[in-house]
This record gives sequence, C-alpha cells and structure tokens, in this order.
Amino acid sequence: MNGILKPINPTIYCYACASKIDIDDQFCNSCGCPAYGTSEEKEKFRTAHLKSIFKGRDYEKRIKQATNTLYWLTGAIVLEDAILFFDIKDEPDVLNYVLPDIILAMVFLALGGYANKKPLACIISGLVLYIIIQLLNVITDPASFVSPIALVIKVAIIAFLINGVKSALEVDKIKKRNNIV
Repeated sequence: MNGILKPINPTIYCYACASKIDIDDQFCNSCGCPAYGTSEEKEKFRTAHLKSIFKGRDYEKRIKQATNTLYWLTGAIVLEDAILFFDIKDEPDVLNYVLPDIILAMVFLALGGYANKKPLACIISGLVLYIIIQLLNVITDPASFVSPIALVIKVAIIAFLINGVKSALEVDKIKKRNNIV
C-alpha cells in the first residue's frame, strides 16, 4: 500500500424517487432528478414527478376500480333491499330486515368516498365487514343461504371485493415504488 487512502463514497439517494445514485452522476438514472441541484430545483422536479405518477393512467385506473367496487356493492345492497321491501312490505317487521342493510349501504358508500385516499384500508374494511355480516346472517337465519341464487350472489360480491383488494394493492405498489407517502 502506498499510504494514499481512498475516500469513502457515501451512498446518495434520489430526492424524487429514492433510487441509489452514483456519486459521479449529475442526474438520477431512474427518474432524471438533478442529483446536486438546489433544494428548490429538486422540490420542483419531485412535485412534477409525483403529479405525473398520480395522473398516470394505471394509478387512476386502479384507484377508480377500487372505489367503484365499493360503489357497486352499495348499489347491489340498495337494489336487494328495494326488492326485499316490496316483497315483504305488508309484514309488520319489514324495517328489521331493511334498515340494517340501508345502514350497511351507507357505510359502504362512505368507504367508497374515502377510498381515493386510503384504497387498501377501505376495500379490506368493506370485505371484512361484508363477510362478518354474512356470517352473522347465517347464524341468525340459516335459511337465507339455502337459495342457490342468493349464495351465488354473495360469492360473486365477495369475489368482486377481492378484485377490489387486488386493485388497491396495485395502488400501494405504485406508491411504494415511487416513494409516495
């Protein structure tokens, strides 16, 4: 050894996308952010970069799919209740059957409205809530699952919600890949 010490190169991460940057690079190889620009330049680039991601078709499509899952479920519950109401409207305890589903539909509607901000949490909450309600229905009224049509509809709704979870997971992947909180 000749007594000359090599300087230790610190690891540099991109301000916009958090990718590793070589010490000699002037720009990030992943997104093009200036590695040694001013903080104002970096923030301007990062803002533009995030806007392009959020306006990206894939991201918007996945958010819309996740949100629409909850809205479709709300519509299905309201339609089912309308049919049920007109079928048993003369019974004295008609509200005992219809009112809980109306409240459930309002919860799904609220989850759908909030799904733009937290899609995965809203979809999973909706899925778990729907499954719990169906399990409670089986316990309280096992005859409600005897009908093959009712069973097919309930399984289809659960499959639809699982598809919504997949869309929400894709949204989270896009956020993580682009270091979006």
